[in-house]
Amino acid sequence: MEQQQILEAERVLNLVRTQVVRAQQESRTHRNLIELSRHETVAAEEALRLTQASLEAGAMTTLDVLQAQKIVAQAQLRSAGAVVRYNQAEVNLLAAIGLLDEQSFPGMAETDEDDEILEDQEAEPPAEDREAEGA
Repeated sequence: MEQQQILEAERVLNLVRTQVVRAQQESRTHRNLIELSRHETVAAEEALRLTQASLEAGAMTTLDVLQAQKIVAQAQLRSAGAVVRYNQAEVNLLAAIGLLDEQSFPGMAETDEDDEILEDQEAEPPAEDREAEGA
């Protein structure tokens, strides 16, 4: 019986180690994605600035500016999503190492609905948007 308890304790310990490692990796990944998304936002904002200047010079249309504004908004949304996912990864890490539990934040458990909202925001643009960008 004692041997079985030891094996069960080792199994639980290995499970916890796996959860901690996974949570650390997710946190690191999402932290890197925040930086990448910020660079993307800066690049999109610069492209918008250049597009606006070209509009003033008569080399671009208002539609070009609107498309550039849309790209900036999408980049900002991705950046915000990256921060949300990083924060969730940090919470998961704290939970994995035992510093948080469900009682710490009642009603704040992650749901599949939260994931679906983030995934919808990152989904490919509708076909009419893709067609307008190619025009």
